[in-house]
Amino acid sequence: MGTRVDIIGWGGDGMAIVNAIVEVVARHEDLWSVFRVSSEVSRLNAAMAGPGLVVSEETDRLLRDALALAEVTGGTFNPLIGPLVAAWDTKAMRAAYVAGVPLPPAPSERVVEAALRASSWGLLSSVGERRWAMGAPAESVGGVDVPSPRLDLGGIAKGYTADACRDLAVALGARGVLVSVGTSSVSVFGTRADGSSWRAGLRDPHGGPTSVAGV
Repeated sequence: MGTRVDIIGWGGDGMAIVNAIVEVVARHEDLWSVFRVSSEVSRLNAAMAGPGLVVSEETDRLLRDALALAEVTGGTFNPLIGPLVAAWDTKAMRAAYVAGVPLPPAPSERVVEAALRASSWGLLSSVGERRWAMGAPAESVGGVDVPSPRLDLGGIAKGYTADACRDLAVALGARGVLVSVGTSSVSVFGTRADGSSWRAGLRDPHGGPTSVAGV
């Protein structure tokens, strides 16, 4: 999923737990990574013009959870955020900021509007038993072509993976474990080995990479 996974824990066979967790992360990467053309997410993005794609039970469950979250949050959580992410190109902006060079220009209002239309979570729908399809948005906005919808489960898949790794570690005998996926999704069980509570630092957005604003 284009990120790192950190595991801290105690109890059970540590190496066996790590190996089992690596398998879980690898499987989820194969299913949901937008960086792999063979993943179910990438194949669903590529299957817009067809009858949809039959997905695994885990992906089916995750997509249903993602749409439920979109529904209850009024779209604040959006599994089809891909076109907006591409329009802003935050990675290029961050790279320019770190390099001390001028930032790339922000997208125009028409480009943003076109990306918003392509990012409507209502375009994703279940059309059969574990079969999902993507609808087509309007063709253009003020002369700007509307991009293809792009499913991106980064906002939910990492948390799902963190929980799955935590639960597996506990099932294999861990008495305390903390799993961090991408430093943005943290899942814990029990306590640290000395009996103290797990602590997670919140990074200061105005400070350096290791600056902490709170715990």
